[in-house]
Order: sequence, then structure tokens, then C-alpha cells
Amino acid sequence: MSELGRPDENSRRAARNALRTIGLVTEEEAARMHTLPQKAWPKPLTFGLNRSLGISAGSWATMRWRSRSIPARIEAVAELDCEIAETRRTLARIEMAAWRIALPEIEEEQAVVGPSGTLDKPRWTLRERPA
Repeated sequence: MSELGRPDENSRRAARNALRTIGLVTEEEAARMHTLPQKAWPKPLTFGLNRSLGISAGSWATMRWRSRSIPARIEAVAELDCEIAETRRTLARIEMAAWRIALPEIEEEQAVVGPSGTLDKPRWTLRERPA
């Protein structure tokens, strides 16, 4: 019987050793798999934070630039409007002096008075004005 019991005991010992080895390998792999996410999370977090910071800083800088440039443009447009109005008035004075035409108001209506000797319907015109 002792010869029959030996293979049985040897196989039990082999099974125990195999189970122990499998348990140790499983624990080691589980520990490695557990530490992998712990080591890997800082990189995506850093990337995400940097991206968010970059977007926020860019938006802030753009709004800052816009808040300064819009009032400057409004002032520039207002100055240009004043210059255009002044230039139009000057041009009107020059045209009236060159054509010797007066634009008086008669009974709250504007009238055109041409220089003496001007025909009612002249033969020559320049830009629909008598020449």
C-alpha cells in the first residue's frame, strides 16, 4: 500500500505547489495591474490641465485685446466722420465759389441763385450743372 500511496501523495504535493505558484503569480500580476493606473494617471491629467489653462488664457487675452481695440476703433470712426463732414462743407464752399451759385433760403425753402447772365437752360453742363 505504501507504493500506491506515494504517487497519490506526490500528485497532491505537485498540485499544492502548482496552486501556490499560480496564487503567487496571480498576486504579482494583480499588484502590477493595480500600480499601472496609479502611475499612468498623472500624464493625462497634466495634459488636460495644460490644455484647459491654454484655452482659458487664450480666451482671456482675446477678450482683453477686443475690449481695448473696440473703443479705439469707435473713436477713430467718430474722428473720420468729423473729418468727412468738414471736408464736405469745404467742398461745398469751393463749388459755390467756383460756380458763383448761392443757396439762400426763401420762406424756409432752399433756392438756387445762379450768377447774372446765366441761362435758364444752358447748352453745356458738367455733372448736370451749367458749364
